[in-house]
Amino acid sequence: MTDVQSTRVEPAPAAPPAAADRAWLGQWLVALLDRIGCSLVVLDGQARVRYLNRTAQQQLDGEHPLLLAGQTLVPRHASDRAAWQASLLAAAQGQRRWFTLGLAALPVDVSVVPLRGAGTAATLLVFGT
Repeated sequence: MTDVQSTRVEPAPAAPPAAADRAWLGQWLVALLDRIGCSLVVLDGQARVRYLNRTAQQQLDGEHPLLLAGQTLVPRHASDRAAWQASLLAAAQGQRRWFTLGLAALPVDVSVVPLRGAGTAATLLVFGT
């Protein structure tokens, strides 16, 4: 009788995608985010807008309580400025926030989610109504 030794084969670590694969994936990711029905905004570490999905672009063109001024989002109403600044500061410290902006007639819920990766920081904003 022959002894059969079993050897465990470990899968090789996944290789990072090639540049062409990352570009392809990036295009599909943007297409996917543009089909999502809620507003998604990504801010960089200096709170500049780096990405707006289609829904966010449409909402910010209307009477939204946030205005796009160049590459920066600013509250339309003075009464929202303190909550807005506090949420950005919390995100910079790695904390999530959820709050409501706007007047009682047109409130908008905002979820603020800190993102970390590859030595960079960003913030995801998700708007609801």
